[in-house]
Amino acid sequence: MTLMPDKYTYPGTDILINIAGIRDQRLLDPAEEDLAGIGLARFREHPIPGSFDFPHLRAIHRRLVGRLYS
Repeated sequence: MTLMPDKYTYPGTDILINIAGIRDQRLLDPAEEDLAGIGLARFREHPIPGSFDFPHLRAIHRRLVGRLYS
């Protein structure tokens, strides 16, 4: 199923544009899980201080999946 075109997905797909250029969701899912796991381990060792406002949540998101999504 293809959603409405947007700037976050590859044209004609629901797949998020990613740094690795992966266009197959079956390959993207495990890559995201692996990188998010690494980011979570880093987060546990070095938490990002903040008040869970929007900038803080963006920083957490960047730590978790920033290696895959810009």
